[in-house]
Amino acid sequence: MIQIFSQSEIARRLNSAQALMKRENIDALLITNEENFQYFTGTSGTVCLHYSNARPAILVVPSEGEPVAIVGSATEDVVKKAVKNVISYTSTMGIPTQLYVSALKDAGLRANGIRIGIEEGLEMRLGIPLGELLKLMKSLPEAKFVDAASLIWELRMIKSKEEQEYMRKAAEITGRARQKVFDLFQKGMTHRQVARLFSKLMLEEGADRIAFVHVGCKEPLNHTQFHSETPLIDGDILYLDGGAYVRTHTIDYPRIAVVGKASEEMRRYHKVLIDISRKMADSIKPGITCFDLWKRGYDLIKEAGFRPFEVGRMGHGQGMLPTEPPSVSSEDRTILKPGMIISTEPLFNVEKDIVMIWEDVHVVTEDGHEQITLETEELHEIGKY
Repeated sequence: MIQIFSQSEIARRLNSAQALMKRENIDALLITNEENFQYFTGTSGTVCLHYSNARPAILVVPSEGEPVAIVGSATEDVVKKAVKNVISYTSTMGIPTQLYVSALKDAGLRANGIRIGIEEGLEMRLGIPLGELLKLMKSLPEAKFVDAASLIWELRMIKSKEEQEYMRKAAEITGRARQKVFDLFQKGMTHRQVARLFSKLMLEEGADRIAFVHVGCKEPLNHTQFHSETPLIDGDILYLDGGAYVRTHTIDYPRIAVVGKASEEMRRYHKVLIDISRKMADSIKPGITCFDLWKRGYDLIKEAGFRPFEVGRMGHGQGMLPTEPPSVSSEDRTILKPGMIISTEPLFNVEKDIVMIWEDVHVVTEDGHEQITLETEELHEIGKY
């Protein structure tokens, strides 16, 4: 078996989850989301790297004892090396409701009066059809289904040393690949060509897969994942965002380049942006809230004489997904704790249709923070001129 995480790491996650479940009076977690399945088992329950709509993997985590997995027969042998109790199925027409009930019973639970936590709330997605969940609820009328999203995020927001190491490697790979894109760029390349080159180079630098690539230039072209065939010409600002996966974890942060010679105004904007980013990062420490960090960025942008670009936040958590809770926003009062990984992402409008964006990623430490995105802050001038 390929060990993605140590056995002690997986045991720690399970023990922490069960402690929180007792605190919240939850008897079992019904895990249907693939990231959460990977988080609690250290392996994937599907042949696909991310999701299999035809053969989803399910995990029942009881408040005491061992989890029970329901997986397609193709992955049964692999999952058995990570989970002691496995139920397999061969159907591609949905998981029979009885298998869910069997998994609950195998976990030592009975239907009468139990509270089952499901992935219902903030930034969670069910990994099974709603119809299957409704059938299960109907078959267990005495059970109560409750939202366990906040409990799961409470666990996932704190990254272990093993998780942090994957994310450092992801940042290094992403940074090396992006610098090569800037070196290889030629005027006239389209947004789509740049995106494909960035993806190719991340894989060549050691990525297991690509989280996403985002190529922006001027509004509104930077608001979609479908990259245009528009060529980049002199004076264009290339905003190149993306992230590589290393095993289960990824990263998300952009850098900026100018096609041809950068104007003095552009250099000034970039200098202001970097200064705001550094000052936001300097305020990261345990005990402050996400709101505090957002307010710091907002105030700095206003003091510099610019208008904050309103997208709802100026940073976010990262980990198994490029964006995770918490959000650096006016709405999020999450208190930063050691082990959290958070980005600072100041962004503001400048002349015409240009938005300046910068992002770095930080581990919250006992007395401050450690920046793990160490790619150069230079404003690149790219293309032969």
